[in-house]
Amino acid sequence: MLFGQSGREILEKAVQAAGGKQWEKLKALRFKQILEVNTPVGKISSEGVIWFVKPNKLWIRAKIAGVDVEQVFNGKIGWIRQFGKMRKLTKEEVQEMNTILESLRFQLLLPYQEGKVVSVENTKLGAQKALRLHVKRNGKTYYLYLHRELYYLLKVEEVFPNGVVIASEFREPVVIEGFRFYRKITLYQNGKKIGQVENSLWEVNPKKIPREKFKSPFPKENASEQERRK
Repeated sequence: MLFGQSGREILEKAVQAAGGKQWEKLKALRFKQILEVNTPVGKISSEGVIWFVKPNKLWIRAKIAGVDVEQVFNGKIGWIRQFGKMRKLTKEEVQEMNTILESLRFQLLLPYQEGKVVSVENTKLGAQKALRLHVKRNGKTYYLYLHRELYYLLKVEEVFPNGVVIASEFREPVVIEGFRFYRKITLYQNGKKIGQVENSLWEVNPKKIPREKFKSPFPKENASEQERRK
């Protein structure tokens, strides 16, 4: 207990600060993103537009290292277009798309509702007074840093079994149609900065959703989908 509240009660307040029940009204989301990340093969940068269509569809149109790329996941399969060619996503690439989907949900604090709150304590994040929640979910350990008074998300640390810690620091929150989004996200690995993300021009529930973009370009997949609907 902290301030007369359980960890679960504090987590619920954090979810409400992120959008809460507004999630049920969310159909689609569109935003622009600039990403820079350091990898074993060097720095990779990209700039593009991301579409998220509930519950698990993702369309990314970006310029990565100067190359135009279109990447789609329709909830079942995914494909990529680059250098004038198209191919199916590998299992690893599909996992990456799912990771992006999960990160969007992380910003709204939704996955943590499914976890177990182990403890909650007062702490500081730089000069910012914060609350730190220790949450276990799907065999992983997370530490959530929340604004002490407004409860919105400041930082998440994800601790892997091998000891690697991936941290995302969320900055410059903005509220759009009841949802709290973040203009800047800084990425760290074991305390060392490995990249940053800049988001802009968020659009919640756009009037026109490009559903045709999620139709599989592979005839066999479309035929299978039609058979399932019969």
